[in-house]
Amino acid sequence: MANKKRNNILNELMNIEFQAHYYYIQAAAWAASRNLDGCCNFFLKHAKEEYSHVMKIFQYLVDLGEKATFSDLPKSDINANDVEGIFSLVYEHEVGVTKAYDKAIANILEEKDNQIFCFLQWFASEQDEEMALCRRILDKIKLIGSGPHSLYLFDQEMAKIASES
Repeated sequence: MANKKRNNILNELMNIEFQAHYYYIQAAAWAASRNLDGCCNFFLKHAKEEYSHVMKIFQYLVDLGEKATFSDLPKSDINANDVEGIFSLVYEHEVGVTKAYDKAIANILEEKDNQIFCFLQWFASEQDEEMALCRRILDKIKLIGSGPHSLYLFDQEMAKIASES
């Protein structure tokens, strides 16, 4: 694969991961403003995980002798009325990240760049886990229901999930 194309693909993914990091911090701020400490901790933990993905791709670019380039972070206001809304937004964000990896992997496979393909498989597996986790959380929200007592129970459940994952 031409280095320029490889560089563009990896830099695009690195910047998408940076946006995901930023998005989770914004979600944490949303939760913190509503005193949802468990949700806030969950989102902060995932922000750190997304940042580790940024650094993994950054280091890979450095190891390949490629140039890392950073784009501006888009402003993404999180407008959610409740926990189901915020987790639905997070799920949709993860769908977008997954699509970006699917597209990148398809391009890499066309180019028969097995080295990059192997590297990106780890991220594809991570996205599978993220999507499954988001679906489980949305299912829990529907199971627990809405209301002040339900919200407290859900927030406690999120604190538990944050400490386990």
